[in-house]
Amino acid sequence: MEFKLTGKTKKKRSGLRLASAAAAFSLVLSVAAGSAAHAQAAASAQTPEASVTLVGNHPDEAADFASGPEISATKTLRMEAVLALRDRAGLDKLLAAQQDPSSPQYHQWLTPDEFNARFGPSQSDVSAVSAWLESKGFTLESSSATKRSLVFSGSAAHAESAFGVKIHTDDTGALYTNLSDPVLPKSVAPTIAAIAGLSNLARPYPNLKFVPNAQASPDATVGGQTAFGPNDLYTFYDQTPPTSSSNDGTGTDCIAVIEDSNFPDGDVNLFDTQFAIEPINLTHQIVTTDPGIGNANSEIEALLDVEYAHAAAPGVPIYAYIGNDATSSGGSGLLAAVTQAITDNRCGVISLSFSFCGVPNSFYSGQVDQLAAAANAQGQALVTAEGDDGAAGIALNKKLQACVPAHSRNVNEISADPHVTAIGGTQFTPTLDSSGNAVRYSTESVWKDKNGASGGGNSKVFAKPSFQQGIRHLTRKRAVPDVSFAASPTNPGFFLGFTDPQGNPAIACCIGGTSMGAPYWAGIMQLAAQKKSLKRVGNLNTTLYSIQSAGGTGTHDITIGNNAFHGVGGFKAIKGYDRATGIGTPDIEALLSAIAGN
Repeated sequence: MEFKLTGKTKKKRSGLRLASAAAAFSLVLSVAAGSAAHAQAAASAQTPEASVTLVGNHPDEAADFASGPEISATKTLRMEAVLALRDRAGLDKLLAAQQDPSSPQYHQWLTPDEFNARFGPSQSDVSAVSAWLESKGFTLESSSATKRSLVFSGSAAHAESAFGVKIHTDDTGALYTNLSDPVLPKSVAPTIAAIAGLSNLARPYPNLKFVPNAQASPDATVGGQTAFGPNDLYTFYDQTPPTSSSNDGTGTDCIAVIEDSNFPDGDVNLFDTQFAIEPINLTHQIVTTDPGIGNANSEIEALLDVEYAHAAAPGVPIYAYIGNDATSSGGSGLLAAVTQAITDNRCGVISLSFSFCGVPNSFYSGQVDQLAAAANAQGQALVTAEGDDGAAGIALNKKLQACVPAHSRNVNEISADPHVTAIGGTQFTPTLDSSGNAVRYSTESVWKDKNGASGGGNSKVFAKPSFQQGIRHLTRKRAVPDVSFAASPTNPGFFLGFTDPQGNPAIACCIGGTSMGAPYWAGIMQLAAQKKSLKRVGNLNTTLYSIQSAGGTGTHDITIGNNAFHGVGGFKAIKGYDRATGIGTPDIEALLSAIAGN
């Protein structure tokens, strides 16, 4: 987080006159000291403390609200102060050592308590920020040094005054946002990474494309429709069918999928039965309160994540961490679910298939990045869907109050975090044998059709990480995606277990999106852990890029197509790394062997 000094401390004036030298020397030392202290305190009381701007803590869309009405002064806002980590240089050094086979710290993961003791805020930091918030008239609801969070509430007038901002609404009064970055006193500013809750523009966006009754490419046929099922993926991406405990991820800890909707287990069970996958070991981990069944896309996203993470590694338990926007601090159930998965430190891989629009840069640099770094230090890999709107990415539509394709280049900045593995998308028409079954691997191209396209491009928030330094054609910013996976809902298109309009479990066609790849790659990472006889392998970015740069096998290089979309110019697939498909899609058995050898 960047801070900017916006005020200067005035020079103190003593305001004291000595009547005579004799009188001065007649003062006892204690009285003299006391008078000096009183004079200094009086001067300080009249001098406002230097202030610091919390740069990047208002959304780009705030400019659209400048001409709108100011928020009601009496409206109650629920906000969150996200506390900053300590010793980021030391943390970066540790993370590099944990992935360096020559280091004694290789795969020596920290526990959450160890992480917070070394890098989390101190209790005195929490107390200082709490005291300042209360001095400004806010009501402190909760504080946690472990979760690096202070939740507080107060009127909009208090918020505008305390943070030196104006908060405006749209014409309906439903949406509101701060127009500028908050200003903090210099005494507490270094301790605060972000202030959430001054805006309610943030919207989650599931990266999936559901095209009912699509005319998809074969192989599997269910209910008269043809598409890809799990067995086709095993064949296509050279994965030995996981039919025994020796190659299904058994012995690893678990996979966490992050959701904002609950879902029926019956849909998952039908999917497993239909495609002969061993029964799932599934836990619904409710964060704060149960949101129930959300909108259709959120429910379908949850089912897709669970079903395909399980298909990739059937022997690995799945924990669905389900957040609730209505009862989560900062208003993001998804972020609360990610936080809980990291705090629990139960699962070695965390899969997130959502993007966000309407959020400030501090959401990524001050909130997501801290969580991702903590997860990596604990040996947890974060895998995200890069996005389904090509190089355009998404932006907030003020009128619709929803995320829509943007008109300029954007990426999913969650996936652009260097502590995250970003998954792009491909499409292909499978080659069939004489029996109509898919055969191993057909040439893929960048996913781009009328339904969507593989996200990819350059981050506006994060710098180029060390594992991308050898890629010369990139800018100084982090590039995404890292790797890819089949994503088109029609080429080939994928089956999904879901609830039909009559309320019964059914098999639907056809699903797609980069959400296909995030949970499947999560499963691949746990298969890699099993191959190395480990519970977890941690973030694999350095390993994946080093295998690719050394010319090793394990990925299919995609060299056809581009991710232009919605009138926004995209990036071409080229030999080696590109900003449409990364270093390519997995040749799973070869990749597992390559990872095991690192």
